[in-house]
Amino acid sequence: MQVPWARVRFARHLTGNAEPPQSCHVCLRRRRNGGFGEDLSLALRRALAVQLEELQGWRPEVKRSEAELELHVMLGLDGRILLEVPLLVQRIGLLGGLQQPGMKQVEAWAVAKSLDIQPGDVVLDPMCGKGTLLAEAAIWWPEGRYIGCDTDALQLESCRENHRHLRVEVETHLADASFEDGLPIPSCSVDKLMTAPPWDRQFQAAGGVEQLYPKMLREFQRVLRPHGRLAFLLNLPALEAIRPWLGNWTTQQCRFSMTRHTVGVLLLAQQGDGETLICDSWRNKDLRLLRGLWTKQRADERPWLRPANERVKKKRTAVGG
Repeated sequence: MQVPWARVRFARHLTGNAEPPQSCHVCLRRRRNGGFGEDLSLALRRALAVQLEELQGWRPEVKRSEAELELHVMLGLDGRILLEVPLLVQRIGLLGGLQQPGMKQVEAWAVAKSLDIQPGDVVLDPMCGKGTLLAEAAIWWPEGRYIGCDTDALQLESCRENHRHLRVEVETHLADASFEDGLPIPSCSVDKLMTAPPWDRQFQAAGGVEQLYPKMLREFQRVLRPHGRLAFLLNLPALEAIRPWLGNWTTQQCRFSMTRHTVGVLLLAQQGDGETLICDSWRNKDLRLLRGLWTKQRADERPWLRPANERVKKKRTAVGG
């Protein structure tokens, strides 16, 4: 089989991959009703990697994220082999998918979006669970500094696994926000705080939400800067339980259909004089349509595709520099 590698190199150059690749990762991809057997896949990948190193000088790279060029090999139903070389890619995570799924990413995006995260902001999720809120925020607004805390070590490990997969920087701590000074964070040091606190459904709150919410809010208020902003993802019973403890805060909310039987609430709170915390297009949207609006806005705001080897070049420059 003859492969027009000169055309591949030219196409890479046209799409911003100007430097010749030094490493290559071979991936065997399956069609729905066909593909390579498990006993053949590893041996074929190794053989192709060795041949590419001999013919092109591309060093075999086991980790896909470390390779400057990817070669996808697909077996068609008619027995033909299709070779695919991605030239432009989207930043990992923007299209969805976590190693350890938690809440839905669309809701997580909306919570992070509502905070208006700015470069340099310190953003905390004090009850982060598997870290979906932090993951979405760090993917879309990478110039913030992200911190996650939780009382469950297993949940924190899932959180770390998700963030390693997405290659985002998140600082994590085993900590309990229901105690005074329970968060290992200095007072008045957090710009934005977002969380989905227990609702006494999937995750139980010790003593019930009536005891938990006032305790956690005192700790949130301690770490938050003056005029810092809070974002909560709640259901209606949780909203009623938390509302009495936000009397000195300016609050705004929007509601949406989380499931067929659950109304979700995105609640924003900020100390001080009121301002528009949630845009009118969200507050005035029918709850059956708001989640669809978020899905569309999230898709519309995806950045342009970028050269496939840009990530590896940046990492190599950082290590060398």
